[in-house]
Amino acid sequence: MTQSTVKFVIVGTQRTGTTLIRTSLSSHPDIHCAGEAFLLGKRPYRLSDGYWHYSRQSLSRRTKSLILPKLSAAAYLDELYSDGNFAASGFKLMLSHCKARPYLWPLLKEHNVKAILVRRVNPIKTLVSRRTAAKSGVYHVSGSHRATTIRINTEGLVADLDEIENEAQIWRKMLGNATEYLDIAYEDYLLDQPG
Repeated sequence: MTQSTVKFVIVGTQRTGTTLIRTSLSSHPDIHCAGEAFLLGKRPYRLSDGYWHYSRQSLSRRTKSLILPKLSAAAYLDELYSDGNFAASGFKLMLSHCKARPYLWPLLKEHNVKAILVRRVNPIKTLVSRRTAAKSGVYHVSGSHRATTIRINTEGLVADLDEIENEAQIWRKMLGNATEYLDIAYEDYLLDQPG
């Protein structure tokens, strides 16, 4: 059992490599990384160590998640980060999760988390990846998959690329000087992987 668990969070936006970083960290036996614990969407996210699952384990937790969502999220984070079975414990947090639940980032700052900011250097590849995933419905690929053809309208393209480039800046501003963080470029991480 570990005396003091390192609390971390992987931050980024969709299609920037956060899943690769999460998978890499999770492959270490002393690290627990829960994935997108606060994933939003029409279907409930059923990660056994995610917030949705946590908040539905009892009527009391379910009620608290509906009436007092900030306190419910705080209790989930307390439980996640108090697991002394790992040297480090964390999860993935997307910018969209923070926009939907503005209390999340302040709660994480109270835990003095260390952060890993994952971003993609090439905004065009991020845009293509997002549009491809949206069209195919396939968001995480391992192994072979069928190619999907997409068309990108040039009208609004510059604004879309600017928005993608701005996402990392938004995270940097949120992280500020008070949060210790590592800034990882997806492309550089890929280059460092064994052949």
